[in-house]
Amino acid sequence: MPNLHIIIGESNTRKSSLVRCLTGVGGGNAEKRLDIKLVSGKKINVFCILSALQERYKPKTPQEFMNYINALNPIPSDIVFTLRVNAVGSYPAANSYISAFTSAHWNISSIALLGSAACALSGIPTTATIERILSSPTQPTNETASFVRNKWGWC
Repeated sequence: MPNLHIIIGESNTRKSSLVRCLTGVGGGNAEKRLDIKLVSGKKINVFCILSALQERYKPKTPQEFMNYINALNPIPSDIVFTLRVNAVGSYPAANSYISAFTSAHWNISSIALLGSAACALSGIPTTATIERILSSPTQPTNETASFVRNKWGWC
């Protein structure tokens, strides 16, 4: 099962900007595999999804997302993506996604919680490496990325 690196926040908390800073993935509805160097010196190949699963041009429920990832060839070992804290239309809140991933035995490796709504979120797996950033809507995104890289062990 893949290692998940999840960025959670409401709109205007700079979720997509953070993914761009962390990975170098392009704009729009980008999906791309990129190598990320870890502080340990190891490289991981990360499948990056820029827009939140609930707000993409083709939004995905938790099960649709897991089916989509399982259909990729090869299945990525690591995935970075974003979620909205609250439900959007018929797509559930972040906690529902996390619960579904946990039930499917997917490893939630790291989480960045952006803004006050995300930082107040309950039900976050204690086994994940967690970075909480209340000021993400107002601080420079490269500063947020620096905090997240440091906490997650990414260069």
